[in-house]
Amino acid sequence: MSIAALLSLLWGCSPCASSCSAQSRVFEQCLDNWNLEWTDLGALDADDYRDRCSDDHQLRLSAANEEQASEQRSGCSALADALRLEDNCDEAWQTLINSGAAP
Repeated sequence: MSIAALLSLLWGCSPCASSCSAQSRVFEQCLDNWNLEWTDLGALDADDYRDRCSDDHQLRLSAANEEQASEQRSGCSALADALRLEDNCDEAWQTLINSGAAP
């Protein structure tokens, strides 16, 4: 594992943690519009979703080789950036679908 990747994990500011926070925010704003509930996402609430999402990414990153981990972090970063700019639930849903993060 590279020093940058290790430091990112230690500091807790990984792109995947940011992505999970952005997803949680969007789900919290849009679940009613999408006729979904937190239980449909396997979570109790926004905080639980964010924590489960982050834990899942941490597990996948720890099992990945450096190239796979880099690709995963890039995907997380792209999704976080896209969702940060999104305030329309329909467009946010499409962003989640395109990234493979929709339920």
